[in-house]
Amino acid sequence: ISNQIRSIYQDSRGRLYFTSLNGLSVYDGARFTNYTVENGLSNNIVNCVMEMGDDSVWIATNTGILNCLVAGRLKTVLFKDPSIPVINNLCRDGKGTLYAATDQGLYLIDHDRFSKLPFTDIKGKDVNTYIAYIFSIGNYLLVQRDYSLLRNEGFPLYLYNKETKKITAQMEMI
Repeated sequence: ISNQIRSIYQDSRGRLYFTSLNGLSVYDGARFTNYTVENGLSNNIVNCVMEMGDDSVWIATNTGILNCLVAGRLKTVLFKDPSIPVINNLCRDGKGTLYAATDQGLYLIDHDRFSKLPFTDIKGKDVNTYIAYIFSIGNYLLVQRDYSLLRNEGFPLYLYNKETKKITAQMEMI
């Protein structure tokens, strides 16, 4: 779908998902299937994908809408709260808890609701914006803010305790 691939994701069946600024390409081992706004994708800019169940993959585009690809068909994921932040990255920890990195902050996805988590740095400053990526490591999340949008404010890398809901360490990227 594009020569400029943003990320690659592999599901449990071995399919490869290529996210790009021009849509989503899925490679099943024999052929590519492309998805764009023309066939139901909410936006051509695809930020991330994550397997959610048997033959079900969530697709986070650069909108406040989550798409779901089920058995090759695009659908929209519906939540109780219709105001969904623009998701940059999704992360599931070892316990199955789902987190979302968004421009509006760090979120916990619980059942069908988005709950914004507190994200205050060690000095007490609220830094809950421009969350680019999150990775789960035991009881912690490694959180990276989008360095290009920070304008020299704050630290772009944090260690967040999921139990206390506090930043325990922060590191400036050089």
